[in-house]
Amino acid sequence: MSEYKSAEWYGFVPLPPGGKRSMAETGKVTHALHLTEGSHSGYLELELLAASPIHVGSGTTELSEDAGQEAGSVVKGMARVAGRPVIPATSLKGALRSNYEAITHSCLGPVRTRATEKYSRNPRQSELPQALINELPPDLRAQAEEAKWPPRIVVELDVQAVHPWQPCRLSRGKEATASLCPACALFGAEGLQGRVWFDDAEVVGQLPQRGPLRIASLYGPRLHRAGSLRVITRGHSTLVQVQRLRGRKAYYRVRLGEVPARGNVPLDYLPQGTCLRTLLYFRNLTPAELGGVVAALGIVPKREFAFRVGGGKPLGLGYLKLRLQGAYMADEVEQWLDFDVLPKKAASAVTDDVVLDWIMTFVGDRNLYYEAGWRHLLDITRHAYVPGEEVENERSTG
Repeated sequence: MSEYKSAEWYGFVPLPPGGKRSMAETGKVTHALHLTEGSHSGYLELELLAASPIHVGSGTTELSEDAGQEAGSVVKGMARVAGRPVIPATSLKGALRSNYEAITHSCLGPVRTRATEKYSRNPRQSELPQALINELPPDLRAQAEEAKWPPRIVVELDVQAVHPWQPCRLSRGKEATASLCPACALFGAEGLQGRVWFDDAEVVGQLPQRGPLRIASLYGPRLHRAGSLRVITRGHSTLVQVQRLRGRKAYYRVRLGEVPARGNVPLDYLPQGTCLRTLLYFRNLTPAELGGVVAALGIVPKREFAFRVGGGKPLGLGYLKLRLQGAYMADEVEQWLDFDVLPKKAASAVTDDVVLDWIMTFVGDRNLYYEAGWRHLLDITRHAYVPGEEVENERSTG
């Protein structure tokens, strides 16, 4: 009898071969606070449609009647401004950055390097795969077979596995930003403000009717799933080392209710069909960077993908469909001094020539664009969720 397989919720976008690249090689990136010639500043007007329930937690609990639901329970609160639910600007920026990192030659960002995980001969109780347990020293294998409760072992990320994509840091001297990767140069790094930012996404009109929603408790991905594994003994201690990272996590297409899980966590949420609006501001971006931002929004024709925010993604929450309502530009340096001049509308849709030119410039910039990353991101986000037993059958027959 084959061992139990867990459900497949996500895949990995491979990291750029050779490591991250520096935007300094383009010679065009500037972090000046004033508008500069040769770069673009302005904002994108975006419409967001909830294709599934959306929950961005406030970190508090509240009465269900205060959240506009049926009275008599307590729910995990939704982020709100002036009493109305919103998708915070920080959540939108984080999701956009994650997508942008995947399709550019960017760093990996801060990663967890150490954890402890349970192992057992019962696959349903073990966090480590059975094949790895077979490689443990005899005394540790015996613990896995004899202990009443699953023992734990240290899982450690090999620093050399991260080195080519290590998080960016500002350099010293006049060229402090010279070594920043594409994502850090655009979205910011420690001690450096980014050149793109959002408004909170606010609901347009009335919220659609909604009932109570409960989801299962969720936990963070296990560190051992991040790459290939080997058992290492150091003196009297044994640990599991993660090597050759698999890439950046991206969620498969999961519909609410497909994952068999007992819902015990009540939520406040934005129901499916909710329409929201937001503005995405940008300052001193190159045309290639603007094209990358549009691509990372998931709205490029024939290359669309779901934009995911908030909690509950493995269970089918957090799907947004984005639509560009307008691109407004303030590119002339003289306009910075004229407070009566507003950015002018340069495009009304993603199919307009101005926006398509940005996208083509991005695709043509080989120092910035990571073609395999975009392709894998599309494949993963369009890949349907597969329950655990079906995954097992596919692998055993394939």
